[in-house]
Amino acid sequence: MSSLTVVEKTESAATKTLFFSGVINEDSEFPGISFKELKAITFDLGGIKSLNSVGIRDWITWRRKIPANVTVSFRNCSQSVIEQMNILDGFVPINSVIESFYVPYVCNDCESVD
Repeated sequence: MSSLTVVEKTESAATKTLFFSGVINEDSEFPGISFKELKAITFDLGGIKSLNSVGIRDWITWRRKIPANVTVSFRNCSQSVIEQMNILDGFVPINSVIESFYVPYVCNDCESVD
């Protein structure tokens, strides 16, 4: 059973947003959508809790099916996603746009993490 949930929202025939939540791991099933007619796709990754190495490999393999002429944007990237983006070549396609991301806020006065 996949621990990953993907909800697809079609804005137009040429534009889609995919909302990801859960865990990207060896059990993850990525959507079998056709990228050929798309001009733009947005990945909303705000619900991703964690990723493991097998899940990341599968993500990169799936993501490479997107043609180079499709604009790819990333939105609401969680801290675990940002960490992988920073260390793994190929996680994010060249010429992608990172629209927004979340990182923990640390208060210097009380040292609380939010």
